[in-house]
Amino acid sequence: MKNYDYFDRKQILCDGMFVGTLNYKPFGAMALIAAIGVGLILLKTKVAVIVGICFLAFGILSFFLLKDRKVLDLYTDALVVYDPTDNEKAFKLEYEDLDHWSVDSASRSIVFVLKDERSFTVSCPRYVRAYNLLLKAAPDKKERSGLEKYKNRK
Repeated sequence: MKNYDYFDRKQILCDGMFVGTLNYKPFGAMALIAAIGVGLILLKTKVAVIVGICFLAFGILSFFLLKDRKVLDLYTDALVVYDPTDNEKAFKLEYEDLDHWSVDSASRSIVFVLKDERSFTVSCPRYVRAYNLLLKAAPDKKERSGLEKYKNRK
């Protein structure tokens, strides 16, 4: 049983090919909110301008005030999970130690279950991107849906 503690990111070596990085800040959503705000302002009605200014302010403020950090680096042989409080600390999770993963859209988190029955959760508002990256990096480790489990039961 491995102990997964955070340590210096520079000490982690991954041999596999780099698949992608998952960051915390949802740039696309913030840009969409700001664009909707600009569109509402261009309508030039009193209510639309007020709501548009609110949308634009929310989009711009979230861009500057929401701190971006790395959540995961995905490779073909392992993934690197970053500490939520310190981006210089991380740990390496090899896919052979992973039983399955799932993305919980209700709590906006990624759940990893290890082969020794331990599990941990990583908070990430960009759960759709997380799902797509994990599906690309470790498709065989995806948790089966209830329908898939039902069809494949013996």
